[in-house]
Amino acid sequence: MFRLLKGRSGGFRSTRGTALRNDVTQDMGYVPPQGFREIETLMPVLERFGNDGGPCDLDPIIRVALFHHQFESIHPCPDENGRVGRILNLRYLMRTGLTFR
Repeated sequence: MFRLLKGRSGGFRSTRGTALRNDVTQDMGYVPPQGFREIETLMPVLERFGNDGGPCDLDPIIRVALFHHQFESIHPCPDENGRVGRILNLRYLMRTGLTFR
């Protein structure tokens, strides 16, 4: 999806992710996956979760929210993660019949 949007080759980011730090306490609030190999390991798991057509007890809205949260947490693209994530959400909602036509 990233390659399609940007019109160039590329894949998962190979640079370190930006950690979120509390300005007052300096505590780390969140540190995204830092290496290419870690991202490369996490993304197929997320892809299976997003594409799993089997029976699931989760409401599709909850499922897409979880998918989006995990995608943004992994932050796999060098840029445009928000845009790619929103497009993936829409594609999932369309596939499950939850969008207006």
